[in-house]
Amino acid sequence: MFRTNFRPVWRNSGEADYYLYGLSDKQLQLVAKDARTAQLSPNGQLAAYERGGNLYVYDLAKKKEQQLTKDAQTNFYNGRFGWVYEEEFGLVQAWDWSPDSRYIAFWQTDERQIPIYQMTDFTGSHAEYSKIPYPRVGDPAPPVRIGIIDLKSRKNEMGERRPGRWVYSPHLLDFQTWPARGNAPQPQAKPHEPVFCRCRYRRRA
Repeated sequence: MFRTNFRPVWRNSGEADYYLYGLSDKQLQLVAKDARTAQLSPNGQLAAYERGGNLYVYDLAKKKEQQLTKDAQTNFYNGRFGWVYEEEFGLVQAWDWSPDSRYIAFWQTDERQIPIYQMTDFTGSHAEYSKIPYPRVGDPAPPVRIGIIDLKSRKNEMGERRPGRWVYSPHLLDFQTWPARGNAPQPQAKPHEPVFCRCRYRRRA
């Protein structure tokens, strides 16, 4: 799978169209338009992607799209990091597949209460301005939580959001720590790394 028609958004992110090229039939198949990230499932039967702050899955055989999350709004995202996390940690994709292709783990980021900062671009003949949520010194960091989507049952289990306590580097939180069988997602912080908040999410059998 590859992307084309890439339109930059911030330093590392951008919207693009994703295509799948079949080696056997030598055909191109459009999988997703205007998505920021996309990735094939480990079994090669599905493709998931984030668009507009929501997550979607596309059945390659049936050529059918299904929306997995529906609560995105301005400065509230599923499967996408906001400007602060992307700029400071270089991360764009905030979701991943389980090894058995049944689950998707994702970050949910809420920047709605973060103060707005105006950025100025002086590179052109006239200054251009962008207003983004950006916490200055002393401001709260964007609260985040982890969700697990079961593609078989279509259930979405969310971890608890704790404003003021969920402050950590996405680099240090290994939420893609799936067990070998893939049937009990366990996003957890790596114990040997310094984090502000250690959290564990276990899906009940």
